[in-house]
Amino acid sequence: MSEDPGDPGAGGLPLVSVGMPVYNGANHLAGAIHSVLSQDYKNLEVVVCDNASDDGTPAIASDFAVRDPRVRYIRNPENIGLLPNFRRVRDEARGKYFCWLGHDDLLSDPSYLSATVAHLETHPDVALCHTEICLLKPTGETEVVQFPELAPDRPWAQARRDLFRWPQDWLEMASHGVFRREALVEIPLPEKTRTRRPHVFCWEINMLTALSTRGRIVALSQALRTYRSSPESAARQMGRSVSPFDLWLLDMETKLTLLARAVRCPGSVRERVRLGGTALGNFSRKTFRNRFDHRTAMKMAEEELTILLTAARDRAKLVLQLQEVIEARRSLLVERGETPEPFRTGLTEPLPPSTGPAVKPTRGKLRDFFRPASPSQIRWYAEVNYRITALRRYCERQLQEIDRSDAEAARLLTLL
Repeated sequence: MSEDPGDPGAGGLPLVSVGMPVYNGANHLAGAIHSVLSQDYKNLEVVVCDNASDDGTPAIASDFAVRDPRVRYIRNPENIGLLPNFRRVRDEARGKYFCWLGHDDLLSDPSYLSATVAHLETHPDVALCHTEICLLKPTGETEVVQFPELAPDRPWAQARRDLFRWPQDWLEMASHGVFRREALVEIPLPEKTRTRRPHVFCWEINMLTALSTRGRIVALSQALRTYRSSPESAARQMGRSVSPFDLWLLDMETKLTLLARAVRCPGSVRERVRLGGTALGNFSRKTFRNRFDHRTAMKMAEEELTILLTAARDRAKLVLQLQEVIEARRSLLVERGETPEPFRTGLTEPLPPSTGPAVKPTRGKLRDFFRPASPSQIRWYAEVNYRITALRRYCERQLQEIDRSDAEAARLLTLL
């Protein structure tokens, strides 16, 4: 490799740094590191920055570092916080290009780095190249998240205005792409606090809009990376420690920041006016707090539980009706002297509990608005989600049983 780590090395390829901030990530860390080392782009380094984990993280990361010189393991003597650890792993990187990778995420396609780097190399005006992502849900289901707003052939003036629209659905996930490191290191990424505690709300969109003054941000139309959605993510955990009022204030602060950045953005007066108009429009849009507002989460969980219970009861009735049809047709065949094979239902267990917790804990509208979720509300939410998961599985088994019973009823009909 050349003297400057950022210069082209193996095969003339520029060095790419994959930064992996981690805290107690032993469950998924090995898979994440392996997904990077399995890339078909070989001139890379993996920088694992351990935030004083007390599980098996140090042993896993150290073992990879011993076995593969492309892996560097750094351990903080104490937990410095989530966003400072993101900053540190960025600052420790040496590559011309850089991307963050969560310890529980994957570069699931071996061409992820080669595809993004190729685009960056041939488009010097691009500061960040993202791709579509495969969203892995807690249920094991997957969904492809697309970013048509950032299509490479879309006019940048239009795409940038979408970045200044808040709140976002998924556009802020562009922060999971590959950056030109020289552009990224110029962005400070300050840690903010709320209720005297650090938080990471809105940091991605603040970084992306700041980056948009240094170059284009694009997303390739290929799902080459996997993001694991988890109810125990850092943002979700922090959401439990702040009130809906705190979230409303954070939302207003973000909208004001976007407005100030829009009017100061380099470019023509016309473009600044358009960006400013988009940023002003944010104040008439919904707030982002609904993602983390414990009141909204509890209401949605309660509604989902009710829907699943209704579906489970309706499907149970249909299963019984099909069983009656099967028995009636078997009886007709027996009367004719035939001996059809017995049919046994695959649902032997009773219907899961038909009610949620007896009383949903509330403290009054004002107290619930100005205070974080109470321990009893958190317990209630966890219990309801447990029931929801059990009912989802049961409803899936009911569907399988309905298909199976329907096929048996049809088969018997052909014998009559």
